[in-house]
Amino acid sequence: MLPSPRDEPPWLGLVEAFIKQQTGLVFDAVRLRQLDDSVRRLAGDDVVSWCASLLVGAISLDPLIAEITIGETYFFRHPEALDLFERELLPELARGRGPEHRIRAWSAGCATGEEAYTLAILLAEAGMGDRADVLGTDLSAAALKIAGEGVYGLWSVRGESAARTRRHLRMRTTGRLAIEPSFKRRVRFALLNLASDDYPSVASGTVGMDLILCRNVLIYIDPAITTKVGKRLHDALAPGGWLLTAATDPRLADAAPWAEVRVEGGVWYQRAGAEPAPIKFAPRTRASPKPIVARRPVRARAAPAPGPPVIDGPRPASVIRALADRGALQSALESARHAAQIDANDIEVHYLFAVVALELGALDEAVVAARRVRYLDGSLAVGHVVAAAISRRRGRVADARRHYRNARDLLSARPVDEHVRFAGGVCAGRFALQITAQLAQLGEAP
Repeated sequence: MLPSPRDEPPWLGLVEAFIKQQTGLVFDAVRLRQLDDSVRRLAGDDVVSWCASLLVGAISLDPLIAEITIGETYFFRHPEALDLFERELLPELARGRGPEHRIRAWSAGCATGEEAYTLAILLAEAGMGDRADVLGTDLSAAALKIAGEGVYGLWSVRGESAARTRRHLRMRTTGRLAIEPSFKRRVRFALLNLASDDYPSVASGTVGMDLILCRNVLIYIDPAITTKVGKRLHDALAPGGWLLTAATDPRLADAAPWAEVRVEGGVWYQRAGAEPAPIKFAPRTRASPKPIVARRPVRARAAPAPGPPVIDGPRPASVIRALADRGALQSALESARHAAQIDANDIEVHYLFAVVALELGALDEAVVAARRVRYLDGSLAVGHVVAAAISRRRGRVADARRHYRNARDLLSARPVDEHVRFAGGVCAGRFALQITAQLAQLGEAP
């Protein structure tokens, strides 16, 4: 039996509970000992004061998260689990989606990025590299910094697929290996906590996924919320999309109504259903005001300028967002096109138009819609963020940095706990941290 870490000092339980509350991570006896060692290493001589500062938010949790979460990962880990996707599932998706479809893949809990780049390599070798987008997310900014740099040691390139991986890496004079620039352009990294409830959402780009890999992550999450995480991952898939978990991860059969296929090294889950049809929005005439019976002569007034048309039914932006958040990106795009023609001044419609067009690779439309958002409200942080993402996709790194800096400056003027408009419930402080991480991936120091 393993002894408890140094007889469990009183502050350790408080830190453990705090991390569980913030991230959903739980600790067995071995990992609790690792947590104890990590806290002592970061705190130095005054552990109690350091822990007190951590618990009240005076110091960042991220260095501790980096210490306890960066674990075992390498390129093409457990390739036997990916074999089914390469041989059968990907060709099936390609046939069903059509030749113009952009394959969307997500490495959830990507750590230092090897798995996300593995997906990019796999898709490129299947002839889909130019019409595929990969998202890598993790709750550690330190891990994502390494992922964004894309430079690895030999330990990340091992196993039976080592030769396959090496074809896409370049040896540096330092003896380390750098991922080819083409793959860095196809992979985007972002902060995301799987235990949070702010995904799937169009704002975070976690919708309409054809493939999600979430391996060796759920095993560390509080069992009380595992089913909720599984349901959110199900909802992040496009109809017909697939989720892969590791063989050691808890089963998600009860999380959602999906098909389940067990393979060596993991479990595949498929979301059923078909994409709903796009929505047409019919403008209607505003109701005429009731006539006013004057008791005495009144001065004539100029007729008010006509406002935007009134739309029957729910607000177009609500419908478009609902379609996008259900993974029906193509229907959301067509609906946004129609709504934008009806009302040139609905800022949320144009923002959603820009985001969905970006996700589907319709960059010309995305540029026009994002420009409209900034014209209507230049103080809207998400307008600059989507412009940055578009610039990044187009290879215009300097423009992307400029737009990200504009967004960060706008957010820095807001209270850290204020919800950012159209950002899916994310607060200004957290959103600014995400933008700083994006800037770091673009080579800009914090």
